[in-house]
Amino acid sequence: MNILIVGATRGIGRQVLEQALASGHSVTALVRDPQRLATRHERLRAVKGDILDANSVAMAMDGQNAVCCSIGVKVPWPTITVFSQGTANLLQAMLTGPS
Repeated sequence: MNILIVGATRGIGRQVLEQALASGHSVTALVRDPQRLATRHERLRAVKGDILDANSVAMAMDGQNAVCCSIGVKVPWPTITVFSQGTANLLQAMLTGPS
């Protein structure tokens, strides 16, 4: 199975990434900074992007069978729409695929 994980650099997202790889799945991690992704694996593909950028979300979504959104923010976060707009971008990409 191909799984897209948004928020894979920390916390729950990192744990989901590790468990998905250990279970034999292929993982795409949408990350703002690929250097922060501590895990390296042959079935892991890091895609530089931002959940607030619909185009990068759509590109990361290509070929995925499942999506895990585990984004979190440090308080205070300058963009208060990160959850609502980010989720809307994910849902749109799930419906339409890459543009």
